[in-house]
Amino acid sequence: MWRLNPLAFRDLGLFAAFALLFLTVPRSLPLEVEKKYVGTFAIKENYLVDSLGNCWRISSKHLPMGVYRGTLELRPFESSSIPFAFQPLKVFTSKGLLGEAHVLDAKQVRASEPPALLSAWKQAVDQLPWSDTAKAFLNACFLGQARSLPENLRLGFQRLGLAHLLAVSGFHLGLGWAILGLTARAFPFTWRKWIAWTHVGVLWYYVYLIGFPINVNASCLSPHGGEAKNGDSRSRLCRGWPVTLSAIMGP
Repeated sequence: MWRLNPLAFRDLGLFAAFALLFLTVPRSLPLEVEKKYVGTFAIKENYLVDSLGNCWRISSKHLPMGVYRGTLELRPFESSSIPFAFQPLKVFTSKGLLGEAHVLDAKQVRASEPPALLSAWKQAVDQLPWSDTAKAFLNACFLGQARSLPENLRLGFQRLGLAHLLAVSGFHLGLGWAILGLTARAFPFTWRKWIAWTHVGVLWYYVYLIGFPINVNASCLSPHGGEAKNGDSRSRLCRGWPVTLSAIMGP
């Protein structure tokens, strides 16, 4: 008689919860006409968040990260009909951005204080005997902070189709998950299912350090891929949780 493995019930339940969250959470549509916004907003790395939680690409001068109160001019993304041309509407809306925000006036309410570990990392990078461009490139690769890179270098990455290397995504977390997986081999086999939980916690702490970027929704699927690749049922303890968390943190 055909029987379903109890682990399959757990995985089906987790994916059912993910599907329910994904289908029921309301989503904002891209902006179609210009609007003005007056109120509080936060400047993150490479994007802006208004008081409703909507994310916008910053098209004006970059302000230091923090919380501000002021006036924004919100503009829709341009759409080009030229074949193979750069399509801001498709590129930026796929990252969760609704349009471009031009800061008309702003008064800082609260400065953004980075975590101590992140500050220690930046201090260590500043002490390296490298050029400023090389240091900025290192921070962009590991922290996704590409604002300090020269504009011509950023445009070069975009033209080569390598701009994803400067934003934390599944590539970064997948690589981190693989490295953590190698360290688990130093422990007894019976401990590995608990170490898997620790690895997920480490990756989420890394995402916290870099400020929960927009594409964390896709990034946190990397641990799921690493666990699904493992054929041993006892090591699938956290197999479906990253998928469910992705729906909660960044639907």
